Amino acid sequence: MIAERLRDLSREDIDLLTSQLERWACERPDRQALTLLGDGELATCSVTFADLYRAALSIAGALSAAGAAGHPVLILSRSQIDFAAAFFGCLYAGAIAVPCNSVGPRTRAWQRVAAIVADAVPAAALGTGETVDLLAAVEALGVPALLPDSSNICQTHSGPQSPDAPALLQYTSGSTGSPKGVVITHRNLASNLQMLTSSLGVHDQSAYLTWLPLFHDMGLVGNLLAAIYRGVRCILMPPVSFYQRPQRWLSAISRYGATISGAPNFGYEFCVRNFGRMNVSGLDLSRWETAFCGAELVRPSTMRRFAELFAGAGFRASALYPCYGLAEATVFVCGGERNGGIKTALNESGAAVVSCGRATAGERLVIVDSESHKPLPDGRVGEIWVAGDHVANGYWNKPALTEATFMARLCTADTHFYLRTGDLGWMRDGELYFAGRLKDVIVCRGLSINPEDIEMTAAQCHSAFGEMNAVFSVEIRDEERVVVVQELRPITPPAFDSAAALTTLLEGVANAHGIHLYDAVLVQSGAVPRTTSGKVQRKRCRELYCHGDLGHAVRAAVRSPIPPLPRIL
Repeated sequence: MIAERLRDLSREDIDLLTSQLERWACERPDRQALTLLGDGELATCSVTFADLYRAALSIAGALSAAGAAGHPVLILSRSQIDFAAAFFGCLYAGAIAVPCNSVGPRTRAWQRVAAIVADAVPAAALGTGETVDLLAAVEALGVPALLPDSSNICQTHSGPQSPDAPALLQYTSGSTGSPKGVVITHRNLASNLQMLTSSLGVHDQSAYLTWLPLFHDMGLVGNLLAAIYRGVRCILMPPVSFYQRPQRWLSAISRYGATISGAPNFGYEFCVRNFGRMNVSGLDLSRWETAFCGAELVRPSTMRRFAELFAGAGFRASALYPCYGLAEATVFVCGGERNGGIKTALNESGAAVVSCGRATAGERLVIVDSESHKPLPDGRVGEIWVAGDHVANGYWNKPALTEATFMARLCTADTHFYLRTGDLGWMRDGELYFAGRLKDVIVCRGLSINPEDIEMTAAQCHSAFGEMNAVFSVEIRDEERVVVVQELRPITPPAFDSAAALTTLLEGVANAHGIHLYDAVLVQSGAVPRTTSGKVQRKRCRELYCHGDLGHAVRAAVRSPIPPLPRIL
């Protein structure tokens, strides 16, 4: 049946994602495409490439009948395999997939789903029997709900009408009230998946494993779609399984022989913190070829400790693969050298910063003065600008923001449009070093301060401090002053001296950066607000701080040139 449906692929669409799934369904119909570890440990469901293709056609049939072609469609599936089928069903129907977090309608996070509905104005919402509560909630917002069945097979799909047709609206992490949907075309997807899989060295025997949520770009494009694009297996673990027991991630890599898996820095740090409670006997990480790390600042201390702690289980430090990317560039911009491990260089403050690798063929990566739009030489920190076929078309229904972000030009003869990432970085010998967010830069007493620099220093000031913290500024008597909110580790020693720890923090920041903090607050593990992808929300943390909503905390108020002894609240 599948072979009969396959059409001859023209040169212009042979690399598109939809064409690739058709190809594997024909060439590798019985090979496992997706495996779900329902409890985080054992396989509870597996589908072949042929199974996935049939399921996608079924959903495409329902969407076509509903007239969803050319319109956004919400994906509300708690099962990761159902999510994958729904995503491809959207593509085959010519609809625009809108991945959403399948949270309950009575949760606080539902506000974000409602905001996405208001922004995208979807033609339908796809779900399953497990998500009837969500479908009822979106129907109350005016969105028709669909529960496709396997008997409704689409007979006439031809994939995208054009490589430049929108395939996906990837809503970025941000404020609930004003979500931004990045418009990613079929061409953007194909270009970025080619860049990504080539950079990671994906081969025919590769196997992905991920616990990252599929409604985010790193989980969706960086793992699920990359595996399907290259026709290799992807093993899916529910995110909550990792958070409950981080050992499940490593045990699954060992048990299923995964060769490619990764996470933001906090995922590796979580494993490091829980190492003492892990059972590493019998753990075999020797087949883990690429351990990528991105989506947030890659901390060399975390990478070093992870490699050291799990070396006995066969993990190779050379497998560590730092990378840089963002949803506005589909997901991937650049990555390190395969089998090269972590490479660092010292920034202007003397702190070690991890290299995120080099630009790929056909991509333009420039460090630019954000005011003059002039390219900067090696070693100078500026805004990261990117151009290439993988850069998205803009933000959904936001023309002014699209022009400001995606249509920047250099003050040179270069006529290309560039994406302004809003990220700071610097180059050395062709390699990118991430330096933080442009909008988070603090100017204190004439000094431009990158919060990441202080955060890195603060986390290392005391053994009871965790890796997660937030640095931001507050205005005091018409002056911008710096505040640190620092998480403690989940378990602190019984004799922990908070006053001494705060004094160490104040002195450590002053010595390293020449900055006297206005305030320092120690909070319990998990108190620093994060996005759903694990990034620190400095703005939200500042709001909580200013309103006194950080909960029970230890504070050191520093309101003189010489820091006084910290006080206990």
